[in-house]
Amino acid sequence: MYRNRQAAGSWNPATYYDGYIFWLSFSRIMTESYRTLDTPEYADHTQKVWNEEHEFHLGELRRLGITDFLAAAEQWRKWGWERIRNSPRTALDLIGQRFLHYWRMCPNLIILRPWQILLIRVYFSVLFVSALFGFFLMRRRTELLIPVLPVLFGMVISIPFLFVLRFRFPFFAPYVCILAGTAWSLGIRNLSKRVNKLKN
Repeated sequence: MYRNRQAAGSWNPATYYDGYIFWLSFSRIMTESYRTLDTPEYADHTQKVWNEEHEFHLGELRRLGITDFLAAAEQWRKWGWERIRNSPRTALDLIGQRFLHYWRMCPNLIILRPWQILLIRVYFSVLFVSALFGFFLMRRRTELLIPVLPVLFGMVISIPFLFVLRFRFPFFAPYVCILAGTAWSLGIRNLSKRVNKLKN
């Protein structure tokens, strides 16, 4: 907050990039990113659209005479809302893409080798199935809220905005692992009990 006060004259507790990030989250850049995801055209095509969009909007900022953080953030936010109002179906599609992206097992497949993709998918498949089983085993216990709420919270705050897979880790990975560990520990305990009964 102090840095923001010194740089722009406002006690902003977060960042002055929030307006820009909001615009970017619903921009043509994101549309093209999801359209070309996992294809060889992803990097070149996304970079091309990125350059075009930023060249145009930065030119507009100069034309409007906007040079400070606060006014720029407000203008980026305005462009974001204009994009949503003019293309509501596209905005909803981007939200849907980000929902699916939150649960995605792999990053952009084009940057990985086949054996890496297979390894990641096997690992996450086992982890997710185990976590779902752990959720099922704890479905009637209040303690279930401890690992579940952070995962849902991370999803809710990610979907409306620009989302990168690594952003989900603090809200996602530890708690999914806890649920998966619950499934394995309870499963092994129950299996041990049955084995002991058979022995007796």
